Amino acid sequence: MLPLWSLPAAGDTVRLRCGNAEVSVSGADSREQALICDAAKGAAEFLGTLGLTRAGAVEIEVVDQIPEGLKLASGCYDWRVDVVSILGAENCAAMWGGKEFFRVPYERDIYKSFAAHEVAHAIAAANFEGFMPTVTTQEYIAAVTQLGTMEAALRNRILAEFEGDGFDEASEISLLYYQIDPARFIVECYRHYAKHENGPEFIRRLMRGDTVLSDGQIYLQ
Repeated sequence: MLPLWSLPAAGDTVRLRCGNAEVSVSGADSREQALICDAAKGAAEFLGTLGLTRAGAVEIEVVDQIPEGLKLASGCYDWRVDVVSILGAENCAAMWGGKEFFRVPYERDIYKSFAAHEVAHAIAAANFEGFMPTVTTQEYIAAVTQLGTMEAALRNRILAEFEGDGFDEASEISLLYYQIDPARFIVECYRHYAKHENGPEFIRRLMRGDTVLSDGQIYLQ
């Protein structure tokens, strides 16, 4: 276990509005809230440069356990109720204690990146133009946001741990790849996005449905 800070006493939980982002957080202590709000602000600003916004606040619940069936998930976004759930800092640290999701030691900025990933799902969900996107499409956008909002030094450390130069074609970006190795999927998506021929316009094509990332075969865990 990698303790980051002390949690408040039972009964101290309240729903708080981030002052720097359209986000409402419940179940967090003040330091967790600060990290989540900062991550949400970064995700909103990053996606805002692509024209992706939402009218209402993103609702985030800090929880002790992610819904059953989501293996090694630090968070999730539920389309049905428009709510993000993310593990509390201590529970997230406990889950990754002794492990290295991005092949670098776990730290609070990686916790922030998990929050940014889930907020990206919530913002993107409000912007798809009249269709339900594939899971792969949703995960691509969240992956790009997760690394795109990281401090450059941490992002560069992570990129250095993974060989490769990103997906070459959209047809290579698959849900099966994501399920087998989510960290590498995130890295390769970011590298694909960073290529000059892709970038913001590739995400805009995904939002319009002009480009579809197929879910294809699904790995049953």
